[in-house]
Amino acid sequence: MPKKFSDSDKEKIRKTILDEYKKYLINDEDASKISVDSLVKKANIAKGTFYFFFDNKEELFLEVVMEILIVIEKQIEQDKLSSSSSSVFLFDLLLYLKNVVKEYPWIIKITGKEYSSMLNKLSVEGKNQILSQKQLIWKKVNKSIADDLVISKTVFQGLVSILLLSIVDGDEVISFDEAYRELASMITNRSIRKE
Repeated sequence: MPKKFSDSDKEKIRKTILDEYKKYLINDEDASKISVDSLVKKANIAKGTFYFFFDNKEELFLEVVMEILIVIEKQIEQDKLSSSSSSVFLFDLLLYLKNVVKEYPWIIKITGKEYSSMLNKLSVEGKNQILSQKQLIWKKVNKSIADDLVISKTVFQGLVSILLLSIVDGDEVISFDEAYRELASMITNRSIRKE
């Protein structure tokens, strides 16, 4: 007979599983190589308990990605309300994204090829959930900067990627400050144009 958990226990166990998954990511484990067996061992739970909360490790990946996307969306809303102009909003957002990597160091491990690999393993519903959240974030950013700035989605995403990669593991291709100043200069000079 399956063990029954109180709501409080469910919350704690779910958080423990998520925290252990993030620890693996921080410690240079590829998300696709993390096994359910190693997770349950670290979380000190039975394998069946893991499957009580998640159908598979891809669902765990989905939850971690959605968590950070929702955090970023909420910050966009706050920055939008407190910013005096589109430029200030964009600069505040970029500084926030720099700090996101420090606050959520596991985020770097769910980008690039690893992200694509895990995304391909998700259900159509899971993929759509992430896509919808990313589109919502972009619409909010675009709406906040569209009146004053002309910027393409591709250029913006590329610059944000450069900024975030500039602070990973201290192996700087370009320093965050350099990249940030360059972006600020481009925006000030309105040299970013629609594609």
